[in-house]
Amino acid sequence: MNTQIRCAQVICTALLVSGMRPATQGEPRSHTAESHHATLIEQAFENWKSGRSDITDLFTPACTWTVASAQPVTGTHADRSAFLNEAMGVMTTRLRTPVMPQIKRIVAQGDHVVVLWDATAISEEGHRLENSYAWHLQMQHGSITQITAFPDVWRLAATLH
Repeated sequence: MNTQIRCAQVICTALLVSGMRPATQGEPRSHTAESHHATLIEQAFENWKSGRSDITDLFTPACTWTVASAQPVTGTHADRSAFLNEAMGVMTTRLRTPVMPQIKRIVAQGDHVVVLWDATAISEEGHRLENSYAWHLQMQHGSITQITAFPDVWRLAATLH
């Protein structure tokens, strides 16, 4: 089993054991902070997928982004601008199509949301690219203030090279 999938399973198990409720599409939600954040993130991913907006629209200007995995692709971007210039700029120049996200699971507790999702795109060379992610999002007032991402770093590195 690849490290990223195992890491995502461990995170979700820990969150579920700690009392976090999974949020799934079509399930009625109460008006709690958890349900608000889960709904907000779910809608942001749907807007991203349909091309209406981008997930980065929810980032605060000071949002930090950390790729918390083993080499070759790791590090922290100090704010939204750094992430867009350093990470997204490099990635999008290597893609012919936008990244298409597909949520597998959203789990929320208080101001924390974990999103497990898959991504697909087509590279400039015409190759289908696929990756799986676990994102831990910290929310405040309807915006994302901090992200810790757990991608399949070897697939991501292959895309970037």
